[in-house]
Amino acid sequence: MTETIQIPKILIYEEFDGHPIYRKGYRDFMLGLKTIEEISMGTSTLQWFITSSLNKFLIVYVSDYAAFKRKRIQIISVVNN
Repeated sequence: MTETIQIPKILIYEEFDGHPIYRKGYRDFMLGLKTIEEISMGTSTLQWFITSSLNKFLIVYVSDYAAFKRKRIQIISVVNN
């Protein structure tokens, strides 16, 4: 009889057409070579660059602080390490 092993949901990156797309390194976890903490789940360098550039653009080009404050725009950056 074949034993089915459940993959933890934290190792599923997203689902596409009902099929899970797993995070890089999930096989190492399943083989016992890595723990969940050792599998990278943070932002990529490209994501960091885009977020950083967008934040700089918004800060530099929003010169009217009163209008900025009235519209209650919030710039939020979340870094996942």
